[in-house]
Amino acid sequence: MHQLYNGLSTFGKWVCSMNGTLGDKANKFGLKPGYALDLVTGYDFNKSEGRAKAWDIIRKDQPALIVGSPECTMSSALQNLSKWSTDKQRRLEEARRHLAFMCEIYEYQMSVGKWVLHEHPATASSWKEICIRKLWKQPGVKATIADQCM
Repeated sequence: MHQLYNGLSTFGKWVCSMNGTLGDKANKFGLKPGYALDLVTGYDFNKSEGRAKAWDIIRKDQPALIVGSPECTMSSALQNLSKWSTDKQRRLEEARRHLAFMCEIYEYQMSVGKWVLHEHPATASSWKEICIRKLWKQPGVKATIADQCM
């Protein structure tokens, strides 16, 4: 990750964290922290208004790096430990809609020559979703497993 941050110095030192946690650490690497676009800050990506607000900010500010860390609860193998219900199905559909929106953002960001970082547990079923697999096929996209406790 340190190597990636060093490379960002030519991109204006801007980080747009989609979950709020990275911005706190950006200054440590000499980066200008961005902002969190999540439920806490008023961005519900399951609603068209939340998605539109996010697009407005991304297109206006053109962050060098977007870090996406969508909720992974419904992608966890732990979901198999309890009975499936209509509520779980609804939450899975919301998670998939959110992930698809993140993939749209990633595709846009890459199309304008900027960086993306998608973070999800290595065992999450979300890595098998079509939109993520499509991104993997893009030139220059790499996947790695990293220890979050480093």
